[in-house]
Amino acid sequence: MEKGTEKLFLFLILITIYSKIFYSQAIEYSGFGGKPAFPREDNPRTESIFIHTADPGKTIDEGIRVINNTNETKTFVVYAADYTKSTDGGFACKQYSQDKKGIGNWVILDKNEVTLDPMSEETIPFTINVPEDVEVGEHNGCILIQEKKPPSESAGISISVRTGLRVAITIPGEIIRKLSLSDILVKRKGLDKLTLSLSVSNTGNVSVDTDVKVRVSNLLNKEIIIFGGQYPIFRSDVATYNYDVKSPTFGSIYKAKGIVTYDGNAAAVIGETGSSNPITIETRPIYFIVFPTLKGLAIILSVIFFLIFLLLKIIIKKKRQKWIMKNWVQYKARKGDDINSLSDRYNVNWKLLAKTNKLRPPYIIKSGDILRVPPKMDGNKNTFTRNLKKLGKDNDNRISKRASDKIKSVKKPKVVNPNNIHNKLESDFNSKPNSINKPQLKPKSKPKPKTFTKSKPAVNKEPPSKPSVDEISSII
Repeated sequence: MEKGTEKLFLFLILITIYSKIFYSQAIEYSGFGGKPAFPREDNPRTESIFIHTADPGKTIDEGIRVINNTNETKTFVVYAADYTKSTDGGFACKQYSQDKKGIGNWVILDKNEVTLDPMSEETIPFTINVPEDVEVGEHNGCILIQEKKPPSESAGISISVRTGLRVAITIPGEIIRKLSLSDILVKRKGLDKLTLSLSVSNTGNVSVDTDVKVRVSNLLNKEIIIFGGQYPIFRSDVATYNYDVKSPTFGSIYKAKGIVTYDGNAAAVIGETGSSNPITIETRPIYFIVFPTLKGLAIILSVIFFLIFLLLKIIIKKKRQKWIMKNWVQYKARKGDDINSLSDRYNVNWKLLAKTNKLRPPYIIKSGDILRVPPKMDGNKNTFTRNLKKLGKDNDNRISKRASDKIKSVKKPKVVNPNNIHNKLESDFNSKPNSINKPQLKPKSKPKPKTFTKSKPAVNKEPPSKPSVDEISSII
């Protein structure tokens, strides 16, 4: 009895696990979903897509399993709709209220509404009626399952979730499977991020399952990253794929190339493997700069400044060495010479003296050693100091001599006696009486006797100019 109970308990557990797995395969949104009722064993894709090839005017019988994997009783609305392109270029379905001109108008469901108990399902049969005047090629549409919400008493909007299955019907004839690529576009998003955009155009009349890749490598052709995946590209459609590239710490120059592989066999069917005519097309490579991050930029600038500092230091060192080799003289060491005494004697840093003569600790100098030292003129002063002082004295002498010559060149002003000026004027007047008009005398006035007084020198009404320093010195 106990063994039988254990077996029954184990059996119930297995049934529960199986049911969970079974139902979860169809779950897409809010615990409900759908699956094709009659998948084909030779094509695994028919477990999630309704795939058929049909001549014009043919009717196809199908069915959809509506599954409720929740713990509540729910009512679902089931309907067909035409295919449309999503905002990101993928597969999407039109809304219930939109016009039906393609697959949405071909599908006729036996039921458009179903109520399911918790953890249950129901198959709804439907037919696909292919029109007589349909074009050759692939036509896509949807069958959707949407939860029916009770009328809301509030003023808010009631949102209903839906899930759908793709319906792909191929009309035989001249099937064209052809793709084309456009160049990769680089779109920058800030300093350290950019997007690579690749567009693939389907110029054929059927959808093509495509392997899309964008290969990014450095200048050494080392692969950095590969973007991409498997995507269906529908007839007369342009699919655009965007991939974000993050900047490395120190930035780089990258090369990107788009690669697309698909089956070019016109007889190929969705979901069937074993392509007989694989076609690979590639874009031309493009080069682009990826800027460094802020952290990397700070490190790069620090390194640049350090290298500039190091370069300047090397240049200064080379020039100093060149100057030392040109100007320093040889000196034969005498008894009692050491590094400190020579440093004091020639007024030079002992480290520079040791480095120039390649002396190593303990810096021993022997009598007779030939060393290089600054040129020495007297006891404690080198040539540079002596020449500098001599140059200063010469300049002082030249300045003093020029000032003295300038003072000597200034002429002393002549002092004029006023009596001499009066006598000269009188003699000129007497010697030339006719050349000067005599002033008319008043008749009534008596002539006064001539008296000679010392006349004052003529005073210049203009203010006297200030004498220069040289004039003052000469007067003194």
